[in-house]
Amino acid sequence: MKRSDLNHLRRLVAWVSCEIGQSPDELVTTMRNLAERGITRC
Repeated sequence: MKRSDLNHLRRLVAWVSCEIGQSPDELVTTMRNLAERGITRC
């Protein structure tokens, strides 16, 4: 896989993890973790 493919896959996984039934507190934690990794969109 090319680096661009891996980056796209990472963003897709991050988006899916944001969308799947998390409590509000878990969602905040997920968003903070994604922000620390440089992923700004879900």
